[in-house]
Amino acid sequence: MSTRDLARFGLLFLRNGRWGGQQVVPADWVRESTTPHSVIGPHSGYGCMWWTGEGEGAFPNVDEGPGSYYASGANGQEIIVMPTRNLVVVHLVDSDAGHSVDETSIGTLLWMILDAAGETDIGDPPFLAQATGTRLTAETLPQVLQAGALKVVSGSEVTVTFGPDKTLSLSVNGTLLAKGTWWLDGDNYCHDLGADFGESECFQVIQNGSRILLFDLDGHAALQLEAASR
Repeated sequence: MSTRDLARFGLLFLRNGRWGGQQVVPADWVRESTTPHSVIGPHSGYGCMWWTGEGEGAFPNVDEGPGSYYASGANGQEIIVMPTRNLVVVHLVDSDAGHSVDETSIGTLLWMILDAAGETDIGDPPFLAQATGTRLTAETLPQVLQAGALKVVSGSEVTVTFGPDKTLSLSVNGTLLAKGTWWLDGDNYCHDLGADFGESECFQVIQNGSRILLFDLDGHAALQLEAASR
């Protein structure tokens, strides 16, 4: 399917199943299929072939608005429907060439699109240059990271534990998902969770209240953490 074909499909659902004055898909089915029937995490769920979510429950770094939903394929192929903004966004990837785009990057792109359109209530700017808080350094990072288990702020219940021996554990709903290592490179935090999780990555870290904000070395928001007990 072309980008335009996918956009037409998204518009069909945005218009509650109507196209050109004709009811192509029953409106009741549109509502049923885009209503979450399984809860994945805070503000995040799954309907019938559509994922649902808003704010931190869908794509990181952006608030798409209430009632948003999206169809998600491999490598970052997405149809994103934002009813309160009257907007459909289609994101395609040349997967035949081995390309892949993660949801964090898509969230940043959505934030930039909505910001350029003059939309409000879209979340904080996902860029280090506009972040508020305190930059953590080699002196303060170990104490903050090892203070207790941290939860990834997203739609899923992912918890990260940083050991004093530089080990790193990643768990989902209490089940161990991966183990790796962490270290400091100057004032930057780095980790390696293996090939399945991107291997070695380094980040600049900001503490803003109870949240720990990770930005890649280019200054783009990558991850948010907070105390697991919150």
